[in-house]
Amino acid sequence: MKFKFEDYIGKYAMHCKTEKEAKEFCKVMDTDGRKWRSGASYLSKSCWELHQGSSVYYFNDGIAYFGKTGYTILEWEDFMEFTKDDLKIGYVVQFENGAYAMFVNTLIGLVFITQDGVFVKLTDYKGDLTTFSNTDIEESYSIVKVFGFSRLTMATLNITPYDRELLWERKEPKELTMQEIADKFGVDVKDLKIKK
Repeated sequence: MKFKFEDYIGKYAMHCKTEKEAKEFCKVMDTDGRKWRSGASYLSKSCWELHQGSSVYYFNDGIAYFGKTGYTILEWEDFMEFTKDDLKIGYVVQFENGAYAMFVNTLIGLVFITQDGVFVKLTDYKGDLTTFSNTDIEESYSIVKVFGFSRLTMATLNITPYDRELLWERKEPKELTMQEIADKFGVDVKDLKIKK
């Protein structure tokens, strides 16, 4: 899901829980032409060191600190996208079919290899880690989770996620019926109107 500033006009702020998230969001703000209240570029500094894991960016005001009231706080991790370029040798992925595979460099190039010896070439994937429809690879090999490095050595070829940090998970939009929405808010369906 891409973050669109036009969807968040007014009293919104973005929480970045890691320095990597803060730098990524500052880059997004700079790309959108936003600047710090002082007029400086968001690329010149992230101000992460001020509040670290509590860093909140009031992106419509050009300021960053923690504790302003009356603002809706968004989580940058909900908008982060993971692409092919973010993959590193040794990461483990989970395919849509449930299988796990390690990302490795082989004589035939960069591939994902499962414990059963099945391998899928990186070239079979689009930037968003879904498979190209014109390849022999089934859609069930689209990547739905990415895990970081193992604390065990690479020699063990540990292709399980159990000692690895979950770095990214594909989040599909929730589909709800009008009745489910009405039930959630305790209203009759005929009294429900969806705003655009």
